[in-house]
Amino acid sequence: MMENEKGAGVAVISSGIDADSFGKIRMAGLMESKGLVVTVDGGKAVSCSGWGFAGTAVIDGTVWFCGDVPFVFRALDEILGGGCGGWDKKKAALAAVAALSASFSGEAGGFPVGNTGGCGILVSDDCTRVLLLPGDVCEFCAVNSGAYAKKQGFFIYKGLGAAEQSLFTRAVIAYRALSGTFPYAADDDSVRQTDILDRNFVPLSHKVNGIAGALSSAVDAGLSIPLSFEPIPGERRYRNDRAEKIRAEIIARASAFDLDSFRAELFASERKPELSDDEFRAREENESRSRRRRISFSRFFRRNRARIFGTAVAAVVAAFAAGSFVESNGRLATSRGLSSAETAHVFYSFAHKADVPNLSEIAKGRKMKDFIQIITGFYVNGKERESFNASDKTVSPEEWVFFKPSTTFWMYGITNLRIDGNPVPSRADFPRRSERREPVREENGKMLKKGDVSAHAAEYFFITMDASRINVERVSETVSLEWNGSRWIVRALEPSGGKNASSSVRIKEFASEYQAALDSAHGDVRAAAASLREKYPWLPSETDMESGARDLVESYGSTAAESFLSGAR
Repeated sequence: MMENEKGAGVAVISSGIDADSFGKIRMAGLMESKGLVVTVDGGKAVSCSGWGFAGTAVIDGTVWFCGDVPFVFRALDEILGGGCGGWDKKKAALAAVAALSASFSGEAGGFPVGNTGGCGILVSDDCTRVLLLPGDVCEFCAVNSGAYAKKQGFFIYKGLGAAEQSLFTRAVIAYRALSGTFPYAADDDSVRQTDILDRNFVPLSHKVNGIAGALSSAVDAGLSIPLSFEPIPGERRYRNDRAEKIRAEIIARASAFDLDSFRAELFASERKPELSDDEFRAREENESRSRRRRISFSRFFRRNRARIFGTAVAAVVAAFAAGSFVESNGRLATSRGLSSAETAHVFYSFAHKADVPNLSEIAKGRKMKDFIQIITGFYVNGKERESFNASDKTVSPEEWVFFKPSTTFWMYGITNLRIDGNPVPSRADFPRRSERREPVREENGKMLKKGDVSAHAAEYFFITMDASRINVERVSETVSLEWNGSRWIVRALEPSGGKNASSSVRIKEFASEYQAALDSAHGDVRAAAASLREKYPWLPSETDMESGARDLVESYGSTAAESFLSGAR
């Protein structure tokens, strides 16, 4: 960026190309793009007005976009880089954050301008005014600059909408101002975009000891906004409502960014540490290890998505000793001889055990494809982890509670299953093909004929884990079944009751609470679980814990499980 004087026709940003090349490109659309001038007072936007380019000029053989700018300015990427004497980095960052907040919220007449990176955030010398150049112009100029990452790439997430981009860029600037580093700092564009996709950054609370929790959460959320999937007309692909709900929750957390809190943290003369220096470094090292492990699994899953979700599902499952997280004798199940409610129960039992072959015997059809693929994904990821490290074995929730809370075992499964309001075990007995059972002929006093349908209400908690959190989804849905002339088949799952909700808890936090509960109960697993069930209603029922205990006594000779069973007698 050149030294700039205020006034009309100021050279604002370099296109990076010469006049001959520029003349061969149709630039009318870029010239008409609108920017935003924001006046800032006390760290908040007080007025906004639209801004447009006035023309171009050739300087030293390079074409520059020009416009009327009523203040002396420098670009934020240069200010943060330390190349601008007279511009205060902290004040410039505060002004930029305030301007982006107005751009996102519409406060004081602001509006989104798109992918505006550091080269397009122009700050006045007194840091009271900011010009946000149009994002498409910034992108064009940065691509031709030879320094794309520093000028543009570090600040944006390609693919976000204009409003969401303001949230992301605001979070990047706040993170950089408070921690001294960019959250996503890979020079290679594809590497950086992949890091953003995988949220491969150090949480702000692990970079700044004692940072305000709410502010850190808002910044982290702004850096974690997923892209929205837009179905292409004519394609048989559908929006994932569950993913969109999570996305909306992340955007809501990012939107809760508080400018007063940011200003206080930015200019704090001292900050009360949350941890000692040694404890803080140790926490960051642990978080980095967990993050690397999470990302490794995430990228494995993406690389093998076609293998997992395509026609090779059976081959992949077989490659990991197909069956389930629970050993089976290899004989396929059937729903022949079962009522529709019993079939629904068996269906959820197979989902609970990630028993993909048998799940595929009970549930069939296009509407069940996504569900089976999701369970397959959890199964394959679990077996992949275990193949790397036996201590990363996956167990069910009713088994996990019998291990020490410090266990490295992962948790997966269904808890507190209800069919039509009646509590049932997460594990169900089921017939096998070899038994050649007679089919049911009637249900509820009605003779069955091919094509008859039945529906049952199901409620349960679906428990999964990642490298640092226990993820809990409370599910309320209707399971629809069809009688094919000899047995019931699960055909569809539809949300119902409006009770679906997602939550999570840090593994370390829960493990600490569970250990304390065990200590208070003198090692009594039943009493410890009961004491936490009000806070964590997803904990398995005593009935399910008995099933888990029996398996652990048989498989591991678990003394905790044996004591639990002795108390149940």
